Amino acid sequence: MRLRGFRLWLLAFSAFFLMIGAWALSAPYDGSADEHDHIYRAAGVWSGDIAPRPADAVRGSGAFVHVPRGLIVPDEMCWQFKPAVSASCAPEPGSDRTSVRVGTGAGRYHPGYYALVGLPLKLWPGWSGVILARFITGAAAAALLAGALVTIVTYFRRRLMLAGLLVAVTPMAVHFFGAVNPNGLEIAAGVGLFTALVPLVLGRAGADDDAGPPTWLLVLAGTSGILLASLRPTGLIYLLFAAIAFFMPLRRDTLARLWGSVAARWWIGAVAFAAVFAAGYAVAFKGTDLGSTFRGGAAIERGQAALIIVELWGELTEQIVGVFGWLDINMPGSIYVIWHLAAGALLVFGIAFGHWIDRWRLSMLLVGAVGVPTFMQFWFFNDTGFVTQGRYMLPALVGVMIFAAWILEERGLPERAGRSLIRLLLVTVLPIQLFSLLWAMIRWRSGLPDYGKIGIVSLWPLGRGWHPVTGSALPVLMLIIGLAGLAWLVWRLSVPMVAAAAEPAADRPEQDDGAGRDGAELATST
Repeated sequence: MRLRGFRLWLLAFSAFFLMIGAWALSAPYDGSADEHDHIYRAAGVWSGDIAPRPADAVRGSGAFVHVPRGLIVPDEMCWQFKPAVSASCAPEPGSDRTSVRVGTGAGRYHPGYYALVGLPLKLWPGWSGVILARFITGAAAAALLAGALVTIVTYFRRRLMLAGLLVAVTPMAVHFFGAVNPNGLEIAAGVGLFTALVPLVLGRAGADDDAGPPTWLLVLAGTSGILLASLRPTGLIYLLFAAIAFFMPLRRDTLARLWGSVAARWWIGAVAFAAVFAAGYAVAFKGTDLGSTFRGGAAIERGQAALIIVELWGELTEQIVGVFGWLDINMPGSIYVIWHLAAGALLVFGIAFGHWIDRWRLSMLLVGAVGVPTFMQFWFFNDTGFVTQGRYMLPALVGVMIFAAWILEERGLPERAGRSLIRLLLVTVLPIQLFSLLWAMIRWRSGLPDYGKIGIVSLWPLGRGWHPVTGSALPVLMLIIGLAGLAWLVWRLSVPMVAAAAEPAADRPEQDDGAGRDGAELATST
């Protein structure tokens, strides 16, 4: 069997969506950080509160919106921030459609994402609407991830960027793909954008084609860029540094090829318009005002702020991998070490094997992903308090991992070593994806026991305690099937294109470095 463009995309989409859907079904209501704020904002958009007036609604910021009463959560949380307490004490969302006015911390955010997910919450408040809203976010994220996978297979002969994709999509990312929260879709947009930019700007995609850059790449890069610009204000920073990294120093032939395409000019214009509109909306509605809740009691010196941030960076690196729920579900420390080693290996060897221009681009991506957010947290520490979270950096950090893998593909590893690396990461990180969901489900079911009391029975997610509305068996089964499907795809696709050279010419698809062909043959024989 051979996998062609749409067939491969559909298989990849199905695998990713099953993984994301498992998290969407397993989490309790308001099971991820600030989910109720985003649910209120989304339902409010469909109640007419598209651009509500900024107010001191929640934590000194936000706005007031109208929401079905069934979606309201109590002000006092009973299980959040208490890892030993199960989610059974929390009320479930109800079907009461009575409109009530409520404050939301997300009230000043760009309405685009909330218009996408809000209709089910307005029409069917309760579990039906919540799960559908989570599924909409998950489907959009899965579509972008599947597009990234197809791009890697189509335009890169050795496919080593699959290793970057595996490491970039952390359990924390999958957790937020399955939540009502724009941060999840923002991370997926980062994956789509950086995966498409590499062949568009640095590769030969469309270089020998009079029709210009491939439509597929323009759609993936353009859609991802619009999302990244619109979903959260930090996306504008990540877009800026992506442009610096990929377009400086300027390559006239690349710019001429892109600007010579009418479709490319339209997409560039659309991304620019989305960025200007998002920036204007954030200024007009004070979208970057985080309130005063997280500020300290007394001002501290710059040196103290720097030391505090350095100390807290250890927590941020764990959050990038997975500290679930309301940052109250920490996994065993060895899990973080394994993932950090995998990511660190890609980064270190990418720097070591890269040319000076590769190091420049990688440095700019790191500055945008890590340097600028850290500096802003340091500079505005007394104004905001410590508000940075590791997941906020993921939309740009995914680009670091993907680009580092591209450097290894272009400059370093031979084909066999590249295939071995992909498969090694496959058998390393996918089991962690399974463990992450099981660990979170145990916490929600009965609370995490003390490490000294953990046994086989306490780690069984189907035991007594709180269970999601669909039961716990379904999300576990969905995740296993999704992981198995992704593992099968990546294992087969890790065979480089050049390995097909042993096939008879009549049995092989034509190859032109994978460039400029939409719907081309994509994968090896299975």
